[in-house]
Amino acid sequence: MAPRLRRNVSTGNPQRPANAAGADPAPGVGGGVAVLARADAEDAGGPAAAGLGAAVRVRGLRRAFGEHVVLDGLDLTIAPGEFVALLGRSGSGKSTLIRILGGFDDGVEGEVLAARRRSVVFQESRLLPWKRVLPNVTLGLSGRDIADRGRAALAEVGLAGRERSWPATLSGGEAQRVALARALVREPELLMLDEPFGALDALTRIRMHALLQQLCRRHQPAVLFVTHDVDEAILLADRVLVLTEGRFSRDVPVDVASPRRRTDPAFDRLRATLLAELGVDEIAEGTH
Repeated sequence: MAPRLRRNVSTGNPQRPANAAGADPAPGVGGGVAVLARADAEDAGGPAAAGLGAAVRVRGLRRAFGEHVVLDGLDLTIAPGEFVALLGRSGSGKSTLIRILGGFDDGVEGEVLAARRRSVVFQESRLLPWKRVLPNVTLGLSGRDIADRGRAALAEVGLAGRERSWPATLSGGEAQRVALARALVREPELLMLDEPFGALDALTRIRMHALLQQLCRRHQPAVLFVTHDVDEAILLADRVLVLTEGRFSRDVPVDVASPRRRTDPAFDRLRATLLAELGVDEIAEGTH
């Protein structure tokens, strides 16, 4: 039976079955234990019992802070294994959506269904400075093989041998690699990334793009990737969404041949479309 988050649409209060775990997720880790639980028995004949067929399904999602409405009747479906990039101006609600799907924000109205196994990677690595790298990766996990799984995850991101390093000794790119290892060691069905490479230099970002693509091919999670970088979205995603005033104003597939190159006319056309949707004049940007 598919995991569900049930919401009372009229009040926004979560309806949590008695067996739903109540602990907050560990910092930087979307464990899915705070607000998700299996569907109630009353749903036995509904979509959950029939098989969700999606890593995310959102219907009529609304989130307001006081009188300020951030998300307004949002609908979203992400298929298993699909890589979706989310663009939008600052303050458009991109990070709010990530927080809701990650189980960090339950003050919402509408219906949210998401995979039970979820992980979140933020712009900051959010490593615990008093723990070495390996315990940071395995934070919140238990079992005899956890250390071995943690070492394997570090090897996947190119950090074999750094298990006993302290976070303070890592570069920005290395810290984000540890954050990726921490997310993927949980074998998430849904991986959410909130501007994970925004603070990195250009060359490191290129390397991280290649690493993320490699890891996604290997683990095949559904991905929701928040970014302000239109080129980054086109390079990585199967589909690009633009969030405008609480709703998706664009939902377009990335029909650009692989390997994707910025010189491809299809890449350039899609970039122009997305920049226009974001209110950016591409010609004016290069005018002197």
